Amino acid sequence: MLTVRGFPRLATLVLFCMTMFSPRPVPGQCNITNYNIVAGEELRYEVAYNWGFVWIDGGEVVFRVEDGGNKLLKVTGVGKTYPSRDWIFKIRDSYITIVDSKTLMPTYAYRNNHEGSFFCEHQYHFDYGKKAVFAEVEESGKPFERDTIPLNSCSVDLMTAVCMIRNIDFKPLKENDLITIYSLIGKDITPFTVRYIGKVKLSLTKSGQAFNCLKMKVNLIAGSMFKQGENMTVWVTDDENHIPVQFEAEILVGSVKAIISSIKGQKFPTR
Repeated sequence: MLTVRGFPRLATLVLFCMTMFSPRPVPGQCNITNYNIVAGEELRYEVAYNWGFVWIDGGEVVFRVEDGGNKLLKVTGVGKTYPSRDWIFKIRDSYITIVDSKTLMPTYAYRNNHEGSFFCEHQYHFDYGKKAVFAEVEESGKPFERDTIPLNSCSVDLMTAVCMIRNIDFKPLKENDLITIYSLIGKDITPFTVRYIGKVKLSLTKSGQAFNCLKMKVNLIAGSMFKQGENMTVWVTDDENHIPVQFEAEILVGSVKAIISSIKGQKFPTR
């Protein structure tokens, strides 16, 4: 029977991949003005796992942006295995982040994962005035924790990082540029290295739809999900939306692929 390594955390994996798209750190990266994240946007991904020589459809991940009132946006991500795959390994993941509609700075982030016998619930309250994140963390087999995580002006959660990165100007990127990214994952700030490959035309396998894309390789740190090395490839649209449309990653057993299946409510036409 396939284990958690066969069907890794779906929403977590997609979010993790989507945060890998940043160009080199620049002053404006910490002072983002939102121009392309709007209420009504919805992105859907089909996730498949390769076990040996066979690709198995595993599940779906959906990201939505809603009006949060008071000049805020509510960004959600939900990942789940298909009911036909639940008998192998059942996953129900959800993420919620509240951000300022103009600056995209987060005020609140929430994560709830049910994956087989594993469970976790994380809540983060951001206070940039006090340079701290107040965290409440509960996980299977561990005691409930309250903690304060040091925060600087560039530290954000995964969902917020996706929104900010999509608003960065990609034009200065050059082929083989190496970029270091720091993401808040759990209670840790984790660095990753990205190599920019260049501009490509990507045709999706099932739909045949083609996109002008920016292609990148991610150098991963070995852990419970990934192998060490440059084992993740990412394609993001080369337009004003900067929407991630496909990524592939080698995991400890096999590989995983996520492909965009639906784009709705985006601010600009997608090319």
